[in-house]
Amino acid sequence: MVSLPGLGDQSASRSRLVSRLLLPVKVTGFTDLSAGKDFSDKLTELVVKVSGGYSLSSNGGAGWSNYSIAMHNSLDVKAFADQTTWARVARVTGQTNEIDASAQ
Repeated sequence: MVSLPGLGDQSASRSRLVSRLLLPVKVTGFTDLSAGKDFSDKLTELVVKVSGGYSLSSNGGAGWSNYSIAMHNSLDVKAFADQTTWARVARVTGQTNEIDASAQ
């Protein structure tokens, strides 16, 4: 069985979830770990608000993070970027949002 954050235990939903919208978000400009955590918390709040169920994973290093968000609801990538109000969206390329967290 698969348990996805925001969906609970719904193994049959996993393929539909990933096929709906897979949104990569690349973030640079974190000044410290606290800034990275604050960004992640705000991103999670936005995803919960618009997703209809989601799975979010991330990896990162000094000053950057990559997020992969699978959402149940279809959402225009630009519309998602427009709701990222706490940092500067540097570019939207294909399905990828690139964000500069230093420009908060």
